[in-house]
This record gives sequence, structure tokens and C-alpha cells, in this order.
Amino acid sequence: PLTAMDYIEAQRITNALQTRVIQIIQDSPGLNFVGIGLEGGVVASYTRGEGDVLPEERAFKVAMQAIEECGFVPDKDVCLALDAAASELSKAYRDQTGEKGSIGQYLFWRAEDPKTVTTDELVALYKRWVRDYPIVSIEDPFAEDDHEGWKRLVQELGEEIFVVGDDLVTTKDSTITRCAEQGLINAALIKANQIGTLSETLLATRAAKERGLAVVVSHRSKSPNEVMEADIAFAVGAMGLKCGGGSNTERLIKYGRIVELIEMAKRGSKITRSLDPDTVIADITAHEEPTNAGLPTVGVIVRLDNGMKFAAATPVGTSAGTEEAIHLVDSLIEASPVTRKYPDLFVFDQAQGWYCFAPSVRSDKISSLNDDELSGLWMRAQRYAGKGCLNAVNNVEQIIAPRFLGRRLSQLGTLADVDRELLALETDLAVKRGKLRPGAADSERILAAQRKANLGMNAVLSVSLALGRLIAAREGKELPDILREMEAKLDRDALYSVSERGTPASRQSCSNSEAARGLAGSKNSA
Repeated sequence: PLTAMDYIEAQRITNALQTRVIQIIQDSPGLNFVGIGLEGGVVASYTRGEGDVLPEERAFKVAMQAIEECGFVPDKDVCLALDAAASELSKAYRDQTGEKGSIGQYLFWRAEDPKTVTTDELVALYKRWVRDYPIVSIEDPFAEDDHEGWKRLVQELGEEIFVVGDDLVTTKDSTITRCAEQGLINAALIKANQIGTLSETLLATRAAKERGLAVVVSHRSKSPNEVMEADIAFAVGAMGLKCGGGSNTERLIKYGRIVELIEMAKRGSKITRSLDPDTVIADITAHEEPTNAGLPTVGVIVRLDNGMKFAAATPVGTSAGTEEAIHLVDSLIEASPVTRKYPDLFVFDQAQGWYCFAPSVRSDKISSLNDDELSGLWMRAQRYAGKGCLNAVNNVEQIIAPRFLGRRLSQLGTLADVDRELLALETDLAVKRGKLRPGAADSERILAAQRKANLGMNAVLSVSLALGRLIAAREGKELPDILREMEAKLDRDALYSVSERGTPASRQSCSNSEAARGLAGSKNSA
């Protein structure tokens, strides 16, 4: 919606359009309404129409029909934004053909006659679509390794649309910097669970803003009832908040939080008085929190000795971005006496440094060995088809919580201080497990901290978020208030506990990349 006068009106327009889209699909030959998807949007199947290269183009026509039949003018009242998720299309091509190193080949496999499209053909398609439809944004138009495609699209359409990097940048400030300077994007998608602490998320938003990029804060596909994304988007003044359709409760509460924050800002109100600085953190617990997809994530509750509590949970969704922080699941197994005792039952991932049960292993084999420790490991690894997160839950309670329990609020420091401790715990554990060399270079320490392959992103981010809410309440503020204040003040080297004499990844990328292209003009034009 472009002409809505306030956020509630924008939601009304969106819901009216979604309702009409469903009716059109149900009434049209060659279209089939499947249902409402995980992200609250319309799921449908399409057959290719006359003149269409791909069946997906029918969706544009349905959208245009819905806009007009709801009484709106396309490109004046309502525009369109796309998420091509092209890394998935590139992966599909590689999987089907076995050409694992191919770049610039995209398999649109959902059609009745699957079609492979090259980078050149995809650029031409995007140009035609932008000409024919009121498209203002394309997210992940190419695979993350198809840099030529990204660069061409920015050169040819960057003055007209947002070219949004998601899988390409994975909410890393250094990668956002490099991609901006190389002219690959003019907008960055921000997903806190791609990087794993609120402070690192703010480093990413700051990097984007400093290089003239538009910022879009996004949810993930599998979400608990959590408003984190709304808090971040409101704090950083994001150009957009991407939280899905207007159907599912876990999406609606995010939009509802924006309405709440807007009303509070109008009134200048606060939710609470400042907390007594002598109040003590009495308990920190973690649990498997359900999401809309039936898979668990890590939920954290921080309790004070005055009875107040602060809760948080992390979205589950992961995309094709290869540099995302690790959502730790129980099928990923650390080296232990059990893995050493039964080497034939496990396969080792050399790159990541953990084990998994071999695909050939079955429960009868585990039972026949009559080893309680092995059986327990097997049962944990099978829960939720390997997607349980009890290990991450244990990491919160056994490793993270003891660092904060018993502290007075006056001793907690800032959220940046908390996140620095969390990141130091991650790198210390990586050293203890032999995944990071003692005395490793700053760049290696930063990469290990960003990856969170030991504590797990789901453990770290949930604690960062819960304690962030506590610290905000300590000051008598909302979480967006302290995030807004933090964004400009964060010290990157201090956050990652590296020396100023070192050469962190962001400095290396800045020194090795091209001069900044100054894409603010593209953003303003779009």
C-alpha cells in the first residue's frame, strides 16, 4: 500500500487485497487455491498463461486484477514486491544436473514443464516484469554466487527498484559493506537470526545506512509468537518490515506491535518506571518453544527477585545463505566418548567440526549395542526428525545462565556489554573444542563468533533479546528505544573483543573492495 494514511489503514488494504486474490484464484480456470502458507500468505498453483515464459507470471496478473477490483490504482495506490529466492532455483539446477559448480543457471521446477533460465534470460525477464507491472523491489533476484547478475540488475534497474540482498549478505556488516561497494545491491534485508545477537544486527543496519542502502527488516518462515522484528524495524527506521500475510497469529502480532509502538510514540508514553538497580537476576531458564511450523526453537525466560520476568524466542527459518549463523539442532553432535567408541555409526563434517549419525544407522542397531548413553544420544537426535534443540536449551542453562545469575541490574551493563559476553563465551567454547586456535587472528575469532556453531544462534539470540528487554525496562524504556540509541554508538572491535591493532573482516573487505558507489540516489529514486 502506497497511499494509506496510517499503518492500520495499510493493514486494511492488504487484507482486502489478499481476500480478493483468493476469490480470483478460486474462480479462474488453470488456477488452484491450496491454502494459507506458513508466512500467512496465499498458496496457489498456476498454469502458464498466453505469452507467459513462466507460470509464476500468472500471479502478477492475479495481483493486478485484485488491485483494480478492490478499487485501487496500480502503481499509485498499491505496488508489488518480489522475493525470487533465486539461490533455491540455482541449487535445484545443480541438484538435477549434478553440475555442482555451475553459476548462472536457474531451474524453475514448479511448472508442468520445468524450465532452465540463464542469468541473461533472468535479467531480461526482470526488466520486462518491471516494465509491465508496478514492481518496486526484487529480493534475491540471483544466487548469492552469481555476482555478475546482481551487478547487471543494479546497473540496469537500480534507479527504478530496490535490489535487495538476503542470501547474499546474511545480515553481516562486513558482507553488506562489500556488496554495496561492489555495486551488487541498493537495499539490504536484515534478519537477526542470520547473525545471532541484537548488537550484531545493529552493526548490519548501520553498515547499510552508511552506504546509502535501504533497510528492510524481515521475519523468518517458522516463527514463535514473538515481536522482535517489529522492535528492530521501528528502532532503526527501516524502509520496510517484511512479516508475511494478514492471516496467521504469529504474523499479526508483529504488525500489532508496530501499531502499539506508533501509538506510544505519539503519546510519549512509557510502559514502566525505571527498575531498582539493586534488583537481582534470580533465575534464567530455557525451553523448547513451539513455532507455527511444528518445529521447536529456544525460548528463554529471565526472572528477577521482584517477580518480574522477561521472555524471548528466536525464529527457526533458515535460507540458502551459506554464511548464516547456526541454528543448533540436536542431530548435530559434538565429539565425545560415544563418537570415539562407535566411529562406524557416525559421519564427521570436517568443515563444521561436528558429527551426525550415519544415514544407514537404524534403531535396531542402536538397541543391539545395549549402551544407555548411545541410546540417549540417538533418541535426542531423532526428535522432530533431527530438528529438536535441547542441546541449545542446555547451553543456555548450563553455560550462559551462570554468567548472569545473581547479578544486580546495576552490574549488568549495556546490551552491547551483554552481547560481548555472549560472543566471548562462543569463541572460548570454540577454542576449548579445538575449532579455533588459541591466539587465532582477529578475523578468525570474529568469524567464529558470528557463526555460533557451538552455543547455537538460537541460544545466543534468545538470551540477547530477553536481556535486551530487561535492560530497556531497567531504564524505563522500550526495547526499540535502547536499540535506536545503540546503533550509532556500537564499537565493533570492542563487541568482538579484538584489538584495534587487528584487521577484522570488515576492514579487510573495505580495503580490498571498490570505492563506494553511493547508492542513496537509487534508493531515493525508487
